[in-house]
Amino acid sequence: MAIFDRVKAAYNGLVNPTQQVANKLYQAVYSFFSGYFYTLTTSKKTYVDSGYRSNSTVYSLVKLIAGKGANAHLKAVKFDAKGNEVEMPRTSWIAKLLKKPNEFEKQQQFIEACLSWLLITGDLYLYKVVAQTGTDKGKVIRWYTLPSQYVQIIGGGMFDPIEGYKLIIGDQEVKFSKDEVTHIKYFNPNWDISGSQLYGQSPLEAALKTIQSSNEATNAKIRAFINGGMHGLLSSKDPNQQLTIEEISQLNGIIENRITGTDNTKKISATSGMVEYTQIGMSPADLEILKSLEFDSQELCRVFGVDPILLSVESASYNNKLEAYKSLVNNVVVPLLNLFQDCLNESINDAEIEIFYNISHFPELQEDLKQQVDALKGADWLTLNEKREMMNKEPLKDALMDKIYISTSLVPLEEINVDMSLNNNGDFE
Repeated sequence: MAIFDRVKAAYNGLVNPTQQVANKLYQAVYSFFSGYFYTLTTSKKTYVDSGYRSNSTVYSLVKLIAGKGANAHLKAVKFDAKGNEVEMPRTSWIAKLLKKPNEFEKQQQFIEACLSWLLITGDLYLYKVVAQTGTDKGKVIRWYTLPSQYVQIIGGGMFDPIEGYKLIIGDQEVKFSKDEVTHIKYFNPNWDISGSQLYGQSPLEAALKTIQSSNEATNAKIRAFINGGMHGLLSSKDPNQQLTIEEISQLNGIIENRITGTDNTKKISATSGMVEYTQIGMSPADLEILKSLEFDSQELCRVFGVDPILLSVESASYNNKLEAYKSLVNNVVVPLLNLFQDCLNESINDAEIEIFYNISHFPELQEDLKQQVDALKGADWLTLNEKREMMNKEPLKDALMDKIYISTSLVPLEEINVDMSLNNNGDFE
């Protein structure tokens, strides 16, 4: 990528009278990127291979969060003239799309895949296929998730920072226009003129050293099991009779075949020689490998915002687990689904239709939902639309929904026609 070409492209953008004047932020950051790839400063593939595919804690956390989110129900609605929600019929293009986004995935599988890409790489690239003919012409008929670790953003310069996307897998390179892909990402504070801020920051980037520590501790534990425990040296017990090279070779062969390995654990072998064992290593317990693994697991839980008791093998009280699951749904799954919902609505780009997710059936929310409904029943100072918003429902456009209603059994004190005067005995008449 020649710097001269970048400068030339930036200059052409500045002097081109047909272009709108770019804002100052775009001028400062995106001037040199027109038709070139924004550099990936970190390897997203590392998070996939060393994190999700190799680390059991990372896999468990992603599976827990994305799996829970995948139980959400998606629906598409229109609003009638009065502003009331009208659910789209099952035969509509959008209902078919939500039920089976592509030929490989149904709704639940699709949601889990989308949320997993966000959690693992910090990015979700949603590729849409639009019908070219028929009654659904111009409508989205397929959704596919692009593998984030292989996607690069193509710069468009200061007037339009993102021109498109390029998927690179092995020798295969495929370009996508900006309109074909909807990209949502996690916040990334790493701003530079290489466009790093256009990619999302994966939670695993902050936890990369913890993942490396966890993986190395697991490898050390495996090596300890294979070797049968501690490392050591066998040598001649008689200082006047040192082992020959041939004897050392034979002894190493015996150790390899009869002592090391999980099949030989705690196995006793006999020898006619006078040898002694000198310990030069420590057991996994002495090295505190198991404690290190537990600590790393808790650190990874904190990065994802998950209470560690949800992954703990130790028993926890029912109330503690219930609160942990509530926290998971409210503080982790819901924000993730909000991003996902916005992505779907941006992808279909239809002003008349809106996609919503519904998690009211989640068992973790049932008790809270009942308490909230009971509390809102007596909240006569709120409009019906205000109550809907408190229940995470969209307000309706009907004017009657913005009025305040009170119970008919309640009347102002001044309207009660009762003689409250006292008689001579001090009693109410």
